[in-house]
Formats: sequence, structure tokens, C-alpha cells
Amino acid sequence: MCGRLAMPGHFSGLIVFAMFGGILRALGRPAGQREQGSMMSDWNSGYISELDYTHGYYAELAPQRLALALLSKQQAHRRGRPLRYLELGFGQGLSLNIHAAAAPGEYWGTDFNPAHAANARDLADASGAGLRVLDDSFEELARRDDLPEFDVIALHGIWSWISDANRRVMVEIARR
Repeated sequence: MCGRLAMPGHFSGLIVFAMFGGILRALGRPAGQREQGSMMSDWNSGYISELDYTHGYYAELAPQRLALALLSKQQAHRRGRPLRYLELGFGQGLSLNIHAAAAPGEYWGTDFNPAHAANARDLADASGAGLRVLDDSFEELARRDDLPEFDVIALHGIWSWISDANRRVMVEIARR
């Protein structure tokens, strides 16, 4: 699902949701099951951390493909400055790294799983792609004061398998 999100604040662009409900069943949690209440107190705070995410590439998140989708709907997308792109829950970081290497701009990404962030950093070091790889939780990311105004906030799959509390934090990040 791809759409423009109209919100006041610092976000001026596009949020991309590429969701796969079936991943919940594959991880052993019934589809649609949600946590109640606040963030869990253990280190993973509601994130699935027992399994590493795949090393897949998700072309739907590519800046050029997003620009084409906007153009097809006659939506303006040029900002007169380099693209500012944020990927939330980037998994192994393959898509984020390919996009940073292939399209000019300022790329940021966070994944709470330290093994995923380490892999994404290794890929960035090997490719020379200038991107900011973080292992912040969404809550930690929302508290940062060094984030630019992003043109694109992209996520793939994660919305469907995190807690309601983390979904609210993701929305708050977009509103900033």
C-alpha cells in the first residue's frame, strides 16, 4: 500500500507501507493478534527478535519507483534539494543500501535488532554508500533531535508484526 499522508509538522513526503500479514503466521503468532497496553519491559519491547529477517530486496521502496508512482498520479515530488529517505525496520538493510548506492540523497535507517544493524553497516562500508544506520528502537528514534525532515519514510512488513504502542510511535515519527 502506498499513499500520501497529510500531517502537520516536519514530514513533507510519502510514507510507504508494504505489508505482509502472512509473516505473522510464519513466525508462529496468529495473524491480527496484537499486544494490549504499553510497551513490554524486556529488551525487545514487542519486536520479533528470535529470528533474523531475510536478505531480500524490496523494489517497492526504491526512490525512483516511488517517484514514478507519484508521477502517475500527477503528484509533485521534487523538493529542490537531495532526497531525504528514512527506512523504519530495515531488516538486513539490503534495500536501504542498494537505494543509497543507486540514487542520490541522504539515507537513514533504523532496525532494533543489533545483528540486522551490524549487517547493514557492513554492507554500507563495503559499498561506500553514505547512509546513517541506526539500531534505535522507534521510541529512541522519535526522541532524537538530529533527524532531518524526510521526504520519504518507508517500511516493509514491520507494521503488521509490532505492538500497537510501536505503531503509535511510528506515526509520531511521521508527524514530527
